Amino acid sequence: MNDNYGPCAKTVIRCTIIATSGEVIVGENWCENPQEVCPRTFGEGYEKCKTICKQLGHAEEVAVKLAGAKALGAAAYLEGHTYACMDCQHSLFDAGIKTLSIGTPITWRTLMSNLPDGCTDQDIDDLCRDEEKPWQPLSMAKRAEPSIMELMEEMHKLCEEAVELGK
Repeated sequence: MNDNYGPCAKTVIRCTIIATSGEVIVGENWCENPQEVCPRTFGEGYEKCKTICKQLGHAEEVAVKLAGAKALGAAAYLEGHTYACMDCQHSLFDAGIKTLSIGTPITWRTLMSNLPDGCTDQDIDDLCRDEEKPWQPLSMAKRAEPSIMELMEEMHKLCEEAVELGK
């Protein structure tokens, strides 16, 4: 990597892979020769991304390379774009990714950042941890693709129970 390494001038795309171990691997569409203004014109293909900007690859491709064997059974989340191109879908699923979602990954930190009054991190720890996968809330272990709202509702319910128990 050289000193000029930096983000795409047009849009930074991020692909987050959450391995079955709970490890988080992030790939982005960064460039070895970033430009102040995107050299592509409207409707033009992506050739200049490689030839001028020296883009390392699509975020999904970079994430898969970084994840290696950890991609097997993992979940991938794509941010900054509304879809993954067919090549990237093939790259992800050929590497063993189990699910691909568009949007911000649902992580323990996301859930912990919005605790209701009176509920502590320890309450959540005591009530929500899956013994087999301690990095994951029970909701995530039981459902393949829980929505953030479902998880937040469950967290609030558990916190209310913890407060009632006087924890």
